Amino acid sequence: LAVSFIILLILPMLISTPNFIFNSYFDWMGSIIEKNAKNIDILDPDFYQDISVMGFVKRVFSLPQLSNLLFLVPAAIINIVILFRVKLYKNYYFQLSFLAMLLIEVVIFSTSSESPSYIISSIGIGLWFVLQENKKNAIVILLILLSFIVSNFVAFHVFPRQKVEIYYYRYSLKVIPYFLIWIILVLQLINKDFNKMRLILS
Repeated sequence: LAVSFIILLILPMLISTPNFIFNSYFDWMGSIIEKNAKNIDILDPDFYQDISVMGFVKRVFSLPQLSNLLFLVPAAIINIVILFRVKLYKNYYFQLSFLAMLLIEVVIFSTSSESPSYIISSIGIGLWFVLQENKKNAIVILLILLSFIVSNFVAFHVFPRQKVEIYYYRYSLKVIPYFLIWIILVLQLINKDFNKMRLILS
């Protein structure tokens, strides 16, 4: 990672000056900070971003000053705890389950997440569903249907546009089924004996 960072930092200097490159990075950082501040502004009438766990909690409970670290730090710790299961690194089902969790969390814990971003998490949801040994379980069926409804039907305006904007976007409701599935994946990754897992694809 360090070597890649250095190479990618130096390469643009072959066609420009170091001063310009460094200034560009500082300007970029300023733009990111400004963009993030706009994303997390729950009073902004243009509330189509921060469709995340943090955005959901802040908007539903009217807590605009709530720190994102209260969500990001526990999520990071959970990832570290899962990675302590070193003996499962070569297990195919563990690998796919961890990938599914990452695909979901990269969106649901990002203040820049917007409705189209959920195409990434939807792949994670699909992976999660395929990896379930009992696909006829009521909770599995409910969550896969709920995630499908909120990610597709609402986006295609099956429901009245005004209601969608007032509730669906205003309170970041789209994140709910994705977060619930993420929790299930976390529990499985921490507790499940993947060595005994026998996947049923039908």
